[in-house]
Formats: sequence, C-alpha cells, structure tokens
Amino acid sequence: MDALILARMQFAANITFRILFSTISIALGVVSGITMNFQFGTTLSAFWILALNSWMQTPAGHEIVDGEFHVASWLEVIFNPSFPSRFAHMLLASALTCAFLLTGLSAWQVIGQLTIWQAASSAPALKVILVGVCISVPAIVGYSVFSYRVFRGKTGELRYA
Repeated sequence: MDALILARMQFAANITFRILFSTISIALGVVSGITMNFQFGTTLSAFWILALNSWMQTPAGHEIVDGEFHVASWLEVIFNPSFPSRFAHMLLASALTCAFLLTGLSAWQVIGQLTIWQAASSAPALKVILVGVCISVPAIVGYSVFSYRVFRGKTGELRYA
C-alpha cells in the first residue's frame, strides 16, 4: 500500500481517537504508536488468514505423497495465484470502511452546527444539477417506455422443460 495512503489513514485514526476520547490526555506519539501497531497487526492477520484461505481454494506448491499433502515450495503455498487479488481487495475494503466511518464521524460533529441553507451547495451549482436532472430523468423514463413498447408481447412465460 502506498505510504501516503497509510499516512492519511494514520492521521485519520489519530483524529478519530481525539474526537471520540477527547477527555483522555495521551501524547500524540503514543496515539500514533497505538494506531500503527493496530494497523500492522490487522494487516498481518489479514495476510495470513487470506494466504491460508487462498491456498485452500487454489492449492499450489504442494505434492501428494502416499495420499498426503507435502509442501514443495512455501513461497508458492503462501503466494498462490488467487492470493494477491484477495489481499488487495481486503486492504481496499478496510480502507474504504475506515474512510466511511471517519466521514460519518466528521458529519456527526458538524451536523448540529449548520443549518440546511449553510450546508447546501451554491445557487449556480444547484442550477447545474437541476438542468442535469431535467435532461436525464425524462431521457431515462422515455427509454424505459420505449423498451416496454418494443418488447411488449414478444416474450413468454419462463418455463423449465
């Protein structure tokens, strides 16, 4: 994972800790250390869990001797063909979950301080959105009506022989 993304995640986790536990007085370095250890531990845990699960789904790097599995190459066992995509998917899902959590917490902090008029976009931006809606919604409805008219009566009931 990119160092910049990890730094941003660490910063976000520090800010979240400060928001949630503002009464606790801990040095920022201690919070950073706790955050980094947590990130490292969960990533390491995800690595080994996904390595094992990927090997069970797509076994590689083994040989069968007398009906028993024996490891031929530990590197092929750990980094089998399906592991990299699963691990990248897991890290991306974790990062997105963290981002949405922090977005929700940030919105929760601001929600009581703004009126709906302060939170709304500017008038020109709202006009652009309105024009886009006025063009796209009738196009979608028209296409749906057209599709239903074209295919009306041309389909039958689904039957499994």
